[in-house]
Amino acid sequence: MMNCDIKEALFNNLELNKMEFLKTKLADVDFSTCNIYGAIFDFYSLKGIIIEPYQSEALVGMLGVQFKN
Repeated sequence: MMNCDIKEALFNNLELNKMEFLKTKLADVDFSTCNIYGAIFDFYSLKGIIIEPYQSEALVGMLGVQFKN
């Protein structure tokens, strides 16, 4: 998805592992039940999305941050 303005969309239990969201307004879109590992979001698209805490690992990895075990 590129250059979209998503409003009132329902993302429920979707596999988004090969999706790209570029310059797409996703504020208040709930991805909490979706598999977002492997999805690509630019910084603009990430602003305001709703996720579960465990999904933050997928997003932080896109920033090049590494977790220490």
